[in-house]
Amino acid sequence: MRKTLIFILFCIYTINTNAQSFFSYDANALRETKWRYSYMAHAESNSVLHKAEKAYQFYLYFRFDQSYQQFLNGNYSMGAWQLAAQQLNYSFQNIDKFKIYSLSSDELILEFERPNQKGRFQYYFVNAEEDHPFPRPKNELPLIRVKEKRLFNIPWWARPVDRSKDKTPIATPTYINIELVGGGYMGSLDPVTRDYIHIKSDGRLIQEYKSQSKGLVTNKKNIPRQELERFCEFVLSQKFFEYEREYDCKDLACESRKKYKPAPIPLRLSIAYGNRKKVVTISIWGMDERRMRYVDYPPALDNIIDAIQRFANRMES
Repeated sequence: MRKTLIFILFCIYTINTNAQSFFSYDANALRETKWRYSYMAHAESNSVLHKAEKAYQFYLYFRFDQSYQQFLNGNYSMGAWQLAAQQLNYSFQNIDKFKIYSLSSDELILEFERPNQKGRFQYYFVNAEEDHPFPRPKNELPLIRVKEKRLFNIPWWARPVDRSKDKTPIATPTYINIELVGGGYMGSLDPVTRDYIHIKSDGRLIQEYKSQSKGLVTNKKNIPRQELERFCEFVLSQKFFEYEREYDCKDLACESRKKYKPAPIPLRLSIAYGNRKKVVTISIWGMDERRMRYVDYPPALDNIIDAIQRFANRMES
């Protein structure tokens, strides 16, 4: 019986570890995009391992003809790339295959694994369309920016007619509100007393993190509306609003784990989309130091929570 339980827990961990993010892309999403390397992080610990400094400049250009150009500390190189679903065949630093963890107009995250190291690693890039070292092709027209025309010195009879009143009013975006509170285990060295992420309907994200030694740290940023809509579509596809309100212990081992240190911190996830709202509470979320999962809840919840945490922890350009 115990072997069977361990096997089931291992399968659940494997599924969640290898789970695809809620994004899926084709080659058109990368064609004619230019990126600047920002930093590299370890996914599991969310720790930054390397940052781009003045002495380290790395730019990447995915061309329309499935070739790429890259600029690394003054050296240009070229090669071929191919994208299928989320797997990117592109060679860099002895890594030949990457997973597109996230892709938007402002950010690209390439995820990879190293044979001799545990965990997943991620390269973070920011958009470099207007600031890159790649030469412009001769047959490409220069980018033209149209400046706003001032009307101060133009007679009233010569000014353009404002027909904005004749246009159909723009529909109000669907209401979105996301709150993620708690989760994980209370460490003994620097216990966490507050871990809160709030994403408002206008895309404003506020993260509050407080520990006994560091005090309160507040992080604010803006999430593009398009990304929020795609996230909500993923939430709907996982039938989040049909989940139970609470997921708690169902055996003695789980109840006993609540008394041990590091103590588990209950997690509360609230998502409102339009006229639908759901609040889900998990008494023990994730795995402890022995990689044991104590509460049985839908595996898709881990992907939803991970996406919210990525919104909060990613670095802006």
